[in-house]
Amino acid sequence: ALYRFFDNLWVFTRANTLHDWASLRWFETLIPLYWLYERRPEDWMLRLARRLQQQGYDFERLFHPYEDQQPQRVWTYSTHVVNLAMAIKQGALVSRMDGSDPEAFARHMLQELFHYHGMAVGHFTGDECVMGDSPVQGAELCSIVEAMYSYEQLLSISGDPVWGDYLERLAFNALPATISADMWTHQYDQQTNQVQCALLPKDHVIFGTNGPDSHLFGLEPNFGCCTANFNQGWPKFALATFLRSEKGIVSAALAPASVHTVIDGHAVTCTLETEYPFRNTLRYRIVTDGPVSFELKLRIPGCAKSATVNGTVAQPGTFFVMDQVWSGTTEIVVALEFACETVARPRKMQVLWRGPLLYSVAIDERWEKLEYTRDGVERKFPYCDYEIYPQSPWNYGFTSDTHFAVKENPVSETPFSTQQPPMEITAMLAPVDWPLVDGVAAMEPRSRKAQGDPRPVRMIPYGCARLRMTEMPTVE
Repeated sequence: ALYRFFDNLWVFTRANTLHDWASLRWFETLIPLYWLYERRPEDWMLRLARRLQQQGYDFERLFHPYEDQQPQRVWTYSTHVVNLAMAIKQGALVSRMDGSDPEAFARHMLQELFHYHGMAVGHFTGDECVMGDSPVQGAELCSIVEAMYSYEQLLSISGDPVWGDYLERLAFNALPATISADMWTHQYDQQTNQVQCALLPKDHVIFGTNGPDSHLFGLEPNFGCCTANFNQGWPKFALATFLRSEKGIVSAALAPASVHTVIDGHAVTCTLETEYPFRNTLRYRIVTDGPVSFELKLRIPGCAKSATVNGTVAQPGTFFVMDQVWSGTTEIVVALEFACETVARPRKMQVLWRGPLLYSVAIDERWEKLEYTRDGVERKFPYCDYEIYPQSPWNYGFTSDTHFAVKENPVSETPFSTQQPPMEITAMLAPVDWPLVDGVAAMEPRSRKAQGDPRPVRMIPYGCARLRMTEMPTVE
């Protein structure tokens, strides 16, 4: 089927050029085209790859120099957040064709996007086009799963473990944050400081080119693309847990997983048992049906303060390599150390990270059904939308007290649940004058002067919180 498709595309692009969405996403075609070429190589396939590159949009030129620093309430293909999330991997995919540096473009592109449009969660805003670094601007769910896929491609093509860190920040924070724990509903846009999800006044929509319902949870708020597209996030992440290298097996993305393969005629199984990112232990079990020599590379996440592999010190942000003869069953234990850390954000704000997880103030939620009819289709339970209203204070700031009390809770079958978060941190925060303006938290508080004594406030993982206060100032 792929051969017939590409043969058709080869003929079609002789007399027709790529346009609109296709021209912005041409490089996606290289993934199945390379796959086909590896199994049925014919010269015209590589010529087709070069032709698509010639006809497609060159994102590298867009970022040299980058001129979209300031957000505009104008929809364009080149500032569209999903196109940009997909384009992160353009250079890596092209490098397989011309031998160029697979990482150079992605590093430069992300440096620009994070500087001008960065979010605390390790992504960039886009609601629906890039909208600056405000914590109340949104990021489209489609852009989260597309960025994850880009990082998976970069990780597998370049072999640089840093892309695993980029990937996990989204997989364990941004992706679950915008989907309800039961996966019945999702948002179109997520906000870093999201203290209420209710229909916005039509004349005061915070989002650049999206509608007043874009941050509601439902079947397809604003537009149906994310309903169809978010489902690729977890399966592709699962596929990235174990990769094959020229010398053996790579544990790339960290999650409970098992891989079965054959190396030099021997059956090999590698299993990772873990409750990471909520716990700090990785337990590997390698089983072979006979003595076989291969290299096992274990990714040590860069967010760890220190790490050991069976008691041997390992460097965070690198691969720990074990090149040996494996026979029977071998157990490996990786111990990671995490620490609470406040990270600076624009406007003299801060966020709290611990290991791979970002934390937010836990806000009690009241969900209200929003049932209606649109375009002749009834949106009734369980296919309705939901508005969420806060039932506890959220207007806080950090204090000079940097002591954070960490508590572990059982990890349930729905770990990214507001009701049963596997982790929580108690922080000393103080209330500040922070208004709700037209249904959205102000970009920053009116005053940073404490309006009361510091008090212990419960914070939970960002991915567990549907309402959340994440970026906060240090109060005076």
